[in-house]
Amino acid sequence: GTCAYFGGRGNNGGDGYLNNDAVMETVWALTGSVAHGGLPYIMAMPARDKNRVYVNFTAPYVRWPSLETRATTVVGPSHEFQIEVFGANGALLKTKQYKATWSTLKGGPSFASTKNEASTKVTFPGPGTYQLLLTVVHSNYTVKELVAVEVLAQPESSAITDQRAEKPSLSLQPQSIEVQLGGQAILSVKAAGRGPLNYTWRLDGTPLWPKQNTDKLTLINVGGGQAGVYDCVVTGADGVVTSSSANLTISNVGEIVAGGLWSEQFSDQSFLMSDSLDAFLAHARFPRWSDASTVLTVGVESKAINSKNGQRFTGWLVPKESATYQFFLTGSGQAQVNLSTSDACRNRRPLVAFSGNGQARQWTVGERSKPVHLSAGKRYYIELIHFALGEKPASIAMSWRAVTNTPGTRKDDAAPTDGSPAMPSELFEHRVGGMFDDSKVVFPKITNAETKGANPS
Repeated sequence: GTCAYFGGRGNNGGDGYLNNDAVMETVWALTGSVAHGGLPYIMAMPARDKNRVYVNFTAPYVRWPSLETRATTVVGPSHEFQIEVFGANGALLKTKQYKATWSTLKGGPSFASTKNEASTKVTFPGPGTYQLLLTVVHSNYTVKELVAVEVLAQPESSAITDQRAEKPSLSLQPQSIEVQLGGQAILSVKAAGRGPLNYTWRLDGTPLWPKQNTDKLTLINVGGGQAGVYDCVVTGADGVVTSSSANLTISNVGEIVAGGLWSEQFSDQSFLMSDSLDAFLAHARFPRWSDASTVLTVGVESKAINSKNGQRFTGWLVPKESATYQFFLTGSGQAQVNLSTSDACRNRRPLVAFSGNGQARQWTVGERSKPVHLSAGKRYYIELIHFALGEKPASIAMSWRAVTNTPGTRKDDAAPTDGSPAMPSELFEHRVGGMFDDSKVVFPKITNAETKGANPS
């Protein structure tokens, strides 16, 4: 689609940019809203394309003098052009996830052998004006960015500088910090330069959402997913500078504890634009930016959460007996259970999903999984993700039973009786702070008593 007020520029499905520094905040708000599915609500625009990408030029500094093209001014013949590419959910993509190709539309610059990469060296034959075309392809989505380049002659004296290219400077860099789970962390920078100055804080290369446009980042009620490497990108009227990196370490996470799953709650206002479990899963704050976390110790049955809030439960199921089991999921809102074939979360696969408006432990209106064989004493990573919809608070619960030939336990027999208990906490272990794809896990040894009757396979 296109936006008429963008002066004729096609908006590539929603990722068009505005044209000057004075409305930079609007740019971030607009692209962020597109990324999280908000524009269909506020502008009647199409829903976001999950394959959409956004291009950020990191060097040299690129401005928007018109909506149809970007522009930059450089001094001297050779320059390194560098970009970052972000996915529809705001995550920084790895270079192997897309293809970036540079070409020329005006003038005769030459490209280094990295012409088809995110970073490429361009050599211009002399002072003048040139046009470069960047084409980025991600899956079946293509975005093209036109860049007008003004090349100035190299000054004869080093005392002569190009005053238009003075990017901001940093006199204070963020410092690494260690806090406890649920504590507070503060990271700061101090920048100088021609404004307006805008600040984009990033965790492991991914911008925080909602955007924290401040030189002092304050994190409260820190969750396990927020540990990592932070930096801050400062954008001014004349350029961009990135701070040094700072590590946020959470001292009391990582222990493997028996009894219950780890529970994370997501209640930030930015989730109000999500209208489904899929939208919740695609949100930039999921799964690392929970708003509260604790241990679920009363079985696999959640407390009721408000509409447009979400929750995630993670840990390991350790069956006491080898058998073929069937899982039952019920409640209200939308939910999905993922189960791994091992203790590794990367091997998880969808097990059972539910969407409805039932009551707590109302198994007869829920959904059931296909039977799955599990071995006694073996750890299976499991996660339950739930998103509340509608006007009333919503809860979710999970049960199971061994599938046998006995009437009442066959795979197609009636569900458990409404009101019967959910799976007990004693069947589970959890990692304090939650479990993420890159979490480091050291399991305690399971005793012989716990593995009695285990299937050696």
